[in-house]
Amino acid sequence: MEDVAAVIFHRKKEFKWFGESLIQVCRAPNQFPCWNPLKTSGPPMKPPTKEAGYTDDELASYEFARELATQIRDGRCPGIQRTNPPTHYHPDWLTTLPEWAANRQHEFVSGALKFYFITS
Repeated sequence: MEDVAAVIFHRKKEFKWFGESLIQVCRAPNQFPCWNPLKTSGPPMKPPTKEAGYTDDELASYEFARELATQIRDGRCPGIQRTNPPTHYHPDWLTTLPEWAANRQHEFVSGALKFYFITS
């Protein structure tokens, strides 16, 4: 989560066409599947609740994400401190890379995601 949060932070900072705010960057068309109603495999994201059947682990993950959002807004997320901070990522299982990733070397892998630092 921290590395994806760093992508959002650096897109806002370096690439104004993604949006002027963190929310605009997150909801930019075709960027993050969880906010893209045309490509997501599930319903739109909503805050989880115990009443809706979410587990304690899921609720803890949500609270971690909320704290991470506060950190990223304040510029203190650990992922933003990298020498080459991530600006793009894709799942490592893709067999056809996105056009922007063609002929580029990823900077690091975190979980099942490959992260890239792209300046232009």
